Amino acid sequence: MLGLALAVASLSLAQTTDSSTLPEFEVASVKPHPPQDRLSAKMRGGPGTDNPNHLYAPNTALILLIISAYELKPALLPYQCVYPQWMDDARYDVMAKIPDGTSPHEANLMLQRLLMERFQLKATP
Repeated sequence: MLGLALAVASLSLAQTTDSSTLPEFEVASVKPHPPQDRLSAKMRGGPGTDNPNHLYAPNTALILLIISAYELKPALLPYQCVYPQWMDDARYDVMAKIPDGTSPHEANLMLQRLLMERFQLKATP
C-alpha cells in the first residue's frame, strides 16, 4: 500500500519485533475511505466490549489506528511521536475478526501487525 516511518519515543520490546512474531487477526479488511466523506466515526468492538470478537473502525484516520495499536496517549502525542499531517487526513475502513479469549493488549498487538503488513509501518525507538 504505502511505506511509512514513525518515530516513537518509548516502545516496548513487543512493539519493535518483526510482525511475524505478533499475534494476528483471524481475518481483516482495510480499505481506503472515500475522501469526500469527512464525518469521523469511532472505533467499536474488540476485547472488553459487548462485541469482543469484531473490530470495526470506519472512516478512521491512520494516526488514530497507530495511537490505538501502540497504546499512545493522545494528550501526549506530540511528545510520543512525530508524524506528517497527511496521517490525520488519510482515512480507512478497518474490519477485523478477533480470536476468542484475546485480551485488549493482544488486540493492539494484532493491530500493530496489521499496520506493519498492510502499510509497511516501521516503528523506531
